[in-house]
Amino acid sequence: MCVMVVALSALVSSLVASSGMHRVSSETAIAQRAAVQLLEQMQGAPFEEIYRAYNASAADDGALTIAPPGANFAVAGLDALPGDADGMCGEVQFPDVDVAGVLQLREDAADGDLGMPRDLDLDAVVDVADHSTDYVLLPVRILVRWRGVSGVRELELESVLCER
Repeated sequence: MCVMVVALSALVSSLVASSGMHRVSSETAIAQRAAVQLLEQMQGAPFEEIYRAYNASAADDGALTIAPPGANFAVAGLDALPGDADGMCGEVQFPDVDVAGVLQLREDAADGDLGMPRDLDLDAVVDVADHSTDYVLLPVRILVRWRGVSGVRELELESVLCER
């Protein structure tokens, strides 16, 4: 009888752990799918407008031919972190710097995961100028942070976009 109880406890414990792992895997798949879909959406936009349409500033959205979605996005099926100001768990990040309240796409930004610093306008010089209107390469990070069944989770997708 004692052996049966121990065996049954082990079986129930395995089932509970397996169920939790399945939920974690499902959440990760949702986050990954959302990040890839957003990257594909960005690639479908006019290349010269991607930075202005998807950065964190609305101040440079004026002359866009597409509706600017901005830097933050919701992911259906995932819960934003408690205290997240916009309630969305997705964010687009570029190697930009806030200079006197204006975002500048900068070649001298330090971000090893995005391969920065890097020559974004391919003039063979890494400088401190704003390249938000003359980039040829556009490093981007799509970040998804959510509160999942196993706690706070995060998924990052990094890429470099170029005109086709």
